[in-house]
Amino acid sequence: MKRIKIYLLMLLAALTVGSCGSDNDGPGGGVDNGETGGGGGIVNTNTNANIVTPGMPDEITRLEFPKVKGGTSTVIVHETDQYGVNFCTEFDTSKKSQRWSCYAVYKSNNLKGWKRDNWKNNHPYWDGKTWNGNPFQLDPQLPANVQPGVHEFSSSSLPSEGITRFQRGHIVASEDRICSMDVNGQTFYMTNMQPQIGEFNTGIWEKMEEKIRSFLTYNMSKQAAHANDTMYVCKGGTIDKSEQILGYTKNSYTKNSFIVPKYFFAAIMIKNKSGHKAIGFWFEHKDYPSTEKLSAHIVNIAKLEELTGIDFFCNLPDDEERLIENVNITPSYLQTVWQITN
Repeated sequence: MKRIKIYLLMLLAALTVGSCGSDNDGPGGGVDNGETGGGGGIVNTNTNANIVTPGMPDEITRLEFPKVKGGTSTVIVHETDQYGVNFCTEFDTSKKSQRWSCYAVYKSNNLKGWKRDNWKNNHPYWDGKTWNGNPFQLDPQLPANVQPGVHEFSSSSLPSEGITRFQRGHIVASEDRICSMDVNGQTFYMTNMQPQIGEFNTGIWEKMEEKIRSFLTYNMSKQAAHANDTMYVCKGGTIDKSEQILGYTKNSYTKNSFIVPKYFFAAIMIKNKSGHKAIGFWFEHKDYPSTEKLSAHIVNIAKLEELTGIDFFCNLPDDEERLIENVNITPSYLQTVWQITN
């Protein structure tokens, strides 16, 4: 049985000085606040970490989390009994849009225990229903009137841009969460969707998703070199700046209207025995030719933060965060380090 927790964020302004010195993030992470033992004094501080206060979940200190925005936004934590935290989403109930979703990949959840085709072929019973296809559904932890309906995007258009319909674009990719039926099913909640142009969703966005999956092998348990690696991912679309909104969906049936992001992004960090490395991707939301290279959309984390206004991986100790936010890291360097050839 799955367990899902939802918390209403409280908008806070605060500073925190780190404490404690061990590298204790583990699967999915936790804030590493870095204070030495034995009276050695503080060696690492974290002045911009998410802070757990009444009304906020402990999960906001995980390393995959960016700085939460708060205000009218809600943090949704999706979990299962078997695998713990699956992924988390910041959803703005006023804008009726998700801002980002984040998740961690490590040995015990980077497994192939489910196939997306099973929803159609095996007719499984899940979440109170027998399914004969992909289990798109409303997120049960939010009121129906603040989230898009199951068929909202496929019956919506954006006439000003010549778009006649959208696809339900996963932010956390279904294929990224296939260790179990429960874990995969949660990726089909509509709070994990953004309206995406079909050619974008099945083109450059899917190409990026496949590349992200290639960063960690599915055989981590058999490959000692990757056994203790953890990958942290945060992805989303731009919903906060008017100049970064492509428009609003038009639906003649439901009369609803939802934000269409003008840009989509991803921030990825891998922690292994060598330390941390991070890379960003930034895409204009449009149709690209099939020959479009993923390498053309690489940005460093500092640039991605500038573009989005989001502070990624804010729960790292300040010295480590500064390293991955180095403005002098070039896209060509990242392309080489991350072995992105297409």
